[in-house]
Amino acid sequence: MQLHIDAMMEVVVGRTVHIEHLGPIPPTTRLRLCGWVEGLGERSATFRVQAYDDHERVLDGTVTLVAAHRASIESGIATKVDALEAARGGGQRV
Repeated sequence: MQLHIDAMMEVVVGRTVHIEHLGPIPPTTRLRLCGWVEGLGERSATFRVQAYDDHERVLDGTVTLVAAHRASIESGIATKVDALEAARGGGQRV
């Protein structure tokens, strides 16, 4: 998606992540991951992801990324940083 946006005006962000755990995964187990594009929208892409151990599929999921207005995202981040600093007693940023 990075190739299809105006990087000065937009940024690609995660919108939705759905993960379904399908089976136990013992410590140190090696996993094989597969993924593919499941859907393309005008301003979004959805990817399907699956993980397998040597016995079975252990995870099924989707990740949707969207192109968002950079100024809006940066403003939201700044507001959150200010709120977190104020909650810790650090005051507001200048």
